[in-house]
Amino acid sequence: MILILFAILALAFFIIMVFMQHSKLRSILIAVSGCLMVVCAVLLTLTMSTHLGFQKVTKTATVAYSAETRVTKHGQGASYTVVVKSPSGHQTKYVNAGPDQTVILRKGNAAMLQSTVTKRRAKNGFVKFMYMYLGLDNQVISSHTEISVPDWKTVK
Repeated sequence: MILILFAILALAFFIIMVFMQHSKLRSILIAVSGCLMVVCAVLLTLTMSTHLGFQKVTKTATVAYSAETRVTKHGQGASYTVVVKSPSGHQTKYVNAGPDQTVILRKGNAAMLQSTVTKRRAKNGFVKFMYMYLGLDNQVISSHTEISVPDWKTVK
């Protein structure tokens, strides 16, 4: 919404500058639309650099798997995928893709998964409304998954 508002203000500023004759009203409209454009630009800059109006929300979930759950690790080194297949046939992939999206595979007594996801959420409805088209609300910042299983198979 803030981008749409910025575009409307820029268009209004252009129309006022080009098509209105010199008058007191023109000067006032130029000053108001110019100041509002500057405010929009400053808000966009602050939002992109410091995430003004947004907060970090962390959610942790723990899932226990049955003993028949199959875990397969595809790939080696820093970039790999872990596939967890339940006895019912449901398959879930977890990708280790850098520092913000990590998957740790550990040997443990019981098969379980602990997942921590940090997202950026709008602090209030006004911020959510103003930045709805930028995709900043519910943006995933980091995802860390730890899978503990007694044994797994590695596929290259």
